[in-house]
Amino acid sequence: MSYEILVNDEHDLIEVRYRGAVPVSERERALTRVSSLVRQTGLRAVLINFSAAQAESEGFESSNRFAAQLSRDPNLRTCQVAYLAIDALQVNAVVEALAAARQFPLRRFHDRAAAIRWLDGSDPGPGVGGY
Repeated sequence: MSYEILVNDEHDLIEVRYRGAVPVSERERALTRVSSLVRQTGLRAVLINFSAAQAESEGFESSNRFAAQLSRDPNLRTCQVAYLAIDALQVNAVVEALAAARQFPLRRFHDRAAAIRWLDGSDPGPGVGGY
């Protein structure tokens, strides 16, 4: 497994920490677990941390399926989702674009503290990606 999921009580958020090369199938499994945690905890802030990882590029069909799963999940639609990527090459730009086209509430950040400020509402400024 190339991820761990934590409930961060200090910042009232759910964090997914990826490491290494992360295929879409791993992101789909993590998403299912995060959705359950959102439902169980009532938390509405999610930080996806790619600072030690890289999303594998697996073609349009896989990317589209994952973006559709993100945007259709009723628990995640109620959340703000920030993802941390030091380098734009760490993330799958196709998934990012498809999720944004579906109006999924997602922002990309280079700085963890800025992502957390956006998630807790203390800094409403935009990240570097998403809508």
